[in-house]
Amino acid sequence: MANSNFINLSSLLELSAKLYESGDKSSILNISLLSLMGKLLITSGVILSNESGRLVPIIQKGHTALDFYKLMNKFNPDKYVSITESTELDSIRYIIPIRKQDKLYALICLSNPLIPHDLSEDEKKYIELLSSITANAINNSFMLESYKRERSVAERRSQLLSALYEVSRDFGSLLSHDEIIKTLSLTVMGQLTVSKFAVFIENDKKQFHKIIDRIGLEVSESLLRELLVCETATPIEKSDLSHEAYQFCVKKHIAVISPMKVQGNKSGVLLIGNRMNEQPFNSDNLIFIEAIGNTAMAALENERLFTEEIEKKRLESEISIALEIQKNLLPKSPPVTKNFDIFGFSLPTYQVGGDYFDYIKIDENRLLLAIADVSGKGIPASLIMANTQAALRVLAHNQIDPVSIANQINSLLYENTSPDKFVTCFFGVLDQTNNQFTYLNAGHNPPYLFKSDNTMHELHEGGLILGFMEHDFGYNTGNIVLESGDLIIMFTDGVTESHNEKKEEYGEERLINLIKEVKHLNSFDIAQAISADVKKFAGNAPQFDDITTIVLKCLG
Repeated sequence: MANSNFINLSSLLELSAKLYESGDKSSILNISLLSLMGKLLITSGVILSNESGRLVPIIQKGHTALDFYKLMNKFNPDKYVSITESTELDSIRYIIPIRKQDKLYALICLSNPLIPHDLSEDEKKYIELLSSITANAINNSFMLESYKRERSVAERRSQLLSALYEVSRDFGSLLSHDEIIKTLSLTVMGQLTVSKFAVFIENDKKQFHKIIDRIGLEVSESLLRELLVCETATPIEKSDLSHEAYQFCVKKHIAVISPMKVQGNKSGVLLIGNRMNEQPFNSDNLIFIEAIGNTAMAALENERLFTEEIEKKRLESEISIALEIQKNLLPKSPPVTKNFDIFGFSLPTYQVGGDYFDYIKIDENRLLLAIADVSGKGIPASLIMANTQAALRVLAHNQIDPVSIANQINSLLYENTSPDKFVTCFFGVLDQTNNQFTYLNAGHNPPYLFKSDNTMHELHEGGLILGFMEHDFGYNTGNIVLESGDLIIMFTDGVTESHNEKKEEYGEERLINLIKEVKHLNSFDIAQAISADVKKFAGNAPQFDDITTIVLKCLG
């Protein structure tokens, strides 16, 4: 059928444009089949698509069944490179390959024309042109589809990155635990289309506790530790979970496990349930889950540190006030006496301490000196010290004798403190008319009396510590008459039990030897010598207990 006008370029261009606009393989092949059937006056045709090396019929036209199954069974993609006239199949006359270089997309199988004839050169040329245009259109549709997929992935990745940036910025400005949890929840639900998830984080005792649970989990500490075997956000089917942990996740519909890290340390775990759209989590989702979990964990840690800092500042403020109160409770200056040189000091371990010393004027001639050590340290000890001081001052001013003072303070402490709280105390009344010193030692380190004749005595007389027993203890007093040059050193165990970096104690012997060297000095210089020698001995070792001393020197 020779026809010089068979190939109409204008119509072919329109057909080409239509093929390129169709977008998908099936539509393109359908248009091509119809065009060929119309152009060649053919009533039946079928398109066999090459699906991974296997021919699959996807389009059939006409009323006559075509015997294409034999063709499918004997399919060899390398055989069909140009128009082929079938000699083996009765119902199929022409087999037209749609291929781009070495890639065969489909075979167009056509029956005999209504008017049997051999294909003219123009008809063959038309078939070749249409086959080439169809192959290019299919190839273009594949490229376009690939571009769309990549663009969709890129847009989704950009969306996730943008969301992560926004959330990270939000987390950076949040210092409320509840706001951080709320932001994390909304982000997980909104960006991942997830409604079921849970978060467990470690507390100060290294124990996990729930902060979010939208799954309804009752899980043991040991099982949570097993879930943390994952180093990154991991789907459970790709994890190294034990059989028990895996079955737990399957039962609870947990799809992804992600550790929540701070500075490389696993401090929590984020458990993600299945997506509401039933889609699997891709690599971008897993990266997002891990990043959002770590960002939230960092925000929670910052919130904890910020809260601790606020609490620390509050405590420091309260301690500063307590220190100021305690300083005001201790003597601001030594007493002025006719025959005695007196000086005392106290160095608390913390900002406030449980050591106490005092000078209490009873009348014009009598002065009560006291030194005490409360069990424990810090604010609790300082409160007991303040109460002990108040009681001692009231009782001294009422001119009650030392034994009665000890019994009443003992009862006060026993009734108002816990069994582990007690006070060691040494106090004595100094009578300036006759230089007599009447003292009572309630379980305290015995002070040293250095006589002018170079002998040394310890002042033991008294009884048990205060606050230890409910009933009055049989306290007794000691009486000494001080002579010119006599020296009494009262101190707490923070002096003799001070440690150096080798864990060695300062000790009583060292203190006694020091006093022998400096006893000719005045009370202030002796006190300063004790403080300096203890600090020199301790070196860089931290002070572990309050250091308190009173120096009493008789001048005549």
